[in-house]
Amino acid sequence: MLEAVADMLPRLLHGALDTLVIMAACTLLSLPIALMVAIGGGLSSSKPIRFLAASYVFAFRSSPALVQLFLIYYAFSMSETLRQTWAWYFFQDPWFCGILALTLNTAAYQAEIFRAGLQLVPKEQLDASLSLGLSKVLTFWLVRAPGAFRLALPAYTNELILLLKTTAIVSTITILDLLGTAKLIYTETFDPFTPLMLAAAIYLLLVWMIQWAMSKIEWWLMPHMRSSIAIPQPRKVVTPALG
Repeated sequence: MLEAVADMLPRLLHGALDTLVIMAACTLLSLPIALMVAIGGGLSSSKPIRFLAASYVFAFRSSPALVQLFLIYYAFSMSETLRQTWAWYFFQDPWFCGILALTLNTAAYQAEIFRAGLQLVPKEQLDASLSLGLSKVLTFWLVRAPGAFRLALPAYTNELILLLKTTAIVSTITILDLLGTAKLIYTETFDPFTPLMLAAAIYLLLVWMIQWAMSKIEWWLMPHMRSSIAIPQPRKVVTPALG
């Protein structure tokens, strides 16, 4: 048993590294998309922009991420029109398709998180910044956006955890991420239990690392909330002595 674990673990850790690369790429690429959609859907006065933002969010939240991945990787790759363009160079690559599908998917969820955060920033803070002579652009970037990010941080942490787990679907398009490596080891050894349990343990460790890192960021960004974020210590009960 230990020999099997020792043989499998390096390969699974390499797959976990690919999982983290995909997650990091999707996190960085989805952030500006989500912010633009959140601003368009929550703050824009233009009805067409609000409609487009709402349509994007509805489309990607109403269909499974696996369907979106298959649509991009398989359906687009079968398009003769696409094959005649420069875009075919990218859409024939499973890494590009996997990152693109997950980026668009998570950006829709993040947009709703950020939209709620932007709308929850107290109006008094915005009025105070404008009264100090700040322009609307500076007020947004110096007051509204930081405040919205602090308010949205717990929900954003949950979305990052969901994104990490959703990356497992890229194993269906030949990418040897953590789950894909576990499935490959299973087909080679005919032992489904050991590689899948090891993969589950590694996913558990990665989720814990994300939670720990985001809790540190939350502690740093919210000094006024540290008393409520901290875990309360049990009080000592003092029993009066009987005279």
